[in-house]
This record gives sequence, structure tokens and C-alpha cells, in this order.
Amino acid sequence: MRKIKTVTFLKEIHAINSPVGANYLSSRLEIPPATVGRQLKKLEDDGYLVGVGNKGRVLTPKGKSFLNELEFFEVQKNAAQNLIDCASSSSVKRICDVLQIRLLLETYTSTMACKNATDEQLEQLEVLSMEHLLELKRGGTGAQQDLSIHLAIAEFSKNEVAYQILKILLADNNVYYALNTISSSLKRTEITQHDEIVNAIRLRDSEAADRAMRTHLGKILENVNDYQELNSSHSK
Repeated sequence: MRKIKTVTFLKEIHAINSPVGANYLSSRLEIPPATVGRQLKKLEDDGYLVGVGNKGRVLTPKGKSFLNELEFFEVQKNAAQNLIDCASSSSVKRICDVLQIRLLLETYTSTMACKNATDEQLEQLEVLSMEHLLELKRGGTGAQQDLSIHLAIAEFSKNEVAYQILKILLADNNVYYALNTISSSLKRTEITQHDEIVNAIRLRDSEAADRAMRTHLGKILENVNDYQELNSSHSK
């Protein structure tokens, strides 16, 4: 039996809130009574339903718990999708909103990386920083290398929740493309700021890492605001 069929049957029975028989469900779901009967028997054997005399079947505590967990999962999934949609928007306001959240999270992850990153991971950060610099010198945007640095810092903080949230906020091409387009149009880059962040983490100086990350993200936010003002003046 496919899971979707299990959920459909359980939801129908739960909505009715009284014993349900195969004939009623057959008419509701437009499924042959014999097929419905087999599905109900399987659900009863699995502990999701229990018979009430000859009146039909109702949900057991296990069946109700299953539906509650499913509903909670749907709420979580919708919330995650909404977060992804927010992060995917390339509107100036939404980018500013994302940057404000990044400021809160990434100052934290940078300070925690000072404490929790291994020596090998610190070396990886230095390599990523050099790759970013080389890509910019070649004339590239450096967007992918920029992304790799920030995600690595989040991962090395050893806070899985912060890392997963930042993966959603950061690992979206629309936002990173928009940020790099803005910086390029203003002819600005943040090369030294990346170096300062990585160097502070390498020295395990949490205060310097916090300060460098604030400066870096603050500069990006300034770029976005300047870009918006510039476009507004041109459109007048």
C-alpha cells in the first residue's frame, strides 16, 4: 500500500469522527468496496484502526498520533519552503532582510569557528580565501568562492542548526548573483574583508572574527542600499 493511500484513508475516517465502514468509504473515495475492505483490514492489522462492532472502524491512538505527526511535518515543510522562497527572492528589500539575518547568524558562526574548527579546517579556510582572491584577479565574480567561505565557516562552527539555516539563506544562486551584480556595478569588492575574517578565525580571535564579519556584511548591506538609491535617482 502506498503511503498516500494510508494517509487518505486515515484522514477520511478521522474527519468523520465516528465508526466508518467500507461501503461509505467506497462511495467517498470512488474505490471498489473490496479494495477498501482490504485497505481497512491492513490498517487495522498495522494498529492504525480498530473495529467497533459491526458499525465500522475508528482510529486508534497510534492512528491519531500518526496523523498529528504528519500534520506537524507538513507545517515544518511549509515553513522551510517559505524560508527558501524568501531566500530565493532577488528583490532589494528581501536581500536586505536576508543580510540582516545573516549578520545575526554569521557573527555567531564566525566566533564559534574560532573555538571549534580543527587545524585542518583552518587550513581549508585559508585555501578557500586564496581561491577567492585568484578568481577575482582572473576577472571572475568570485561568487562561488565567496559562498564556499561563508558555508565553511558555518560548518566549522559545529552548530548544525545554524549551518542548515545558512545553507538555505546562502546556497541560492539568485541571491548571490544579485549581490555580486550589485557589487560589480558599483565597482566594489570585499577582498580584504574576507582575509580579515579568515585570519581572525585562524588566530582563534573570536572578537576580531565578530568584528570582521560585521564589517564585511555591513559593507554588503551598504552596497545594496547604495545600489537602490542609485537606481531610484536614475529612474526619476
